[in-house]
Amino acid sequence: MNAFSSYSISKKIPVVLSSRINKGEILANTYRGYKGSETDLLQNGLMSAGWLDSRKARILLYLLLKSGKNMAKIKGVFEFFSA
Repeated sequence: MNAFSSYSISKKIPVVLSSRINKGEILANTYRGYKGSETDLLQNGLMSAGWLDSRKARILLYLLLKSGKNMAKIKGVFEFFSA
């Protein structure tokens, strides 16, 4: 595995999986069994943006990081939008 893959990076910094479309949420159980599927990415530490599009997710992540939230708090906030 590449040392700069999203898997290894997501253990050190928050990595959020989001969609570029303006409506709808990130799927969580559609594609399985291959590397790079949403289930693979989520199981390896990426956080789902849920129903937030990429712009909203980026702003939210920025605000959480600037306010000093730790990884557990950031995951908790994004879990709220994924429920």
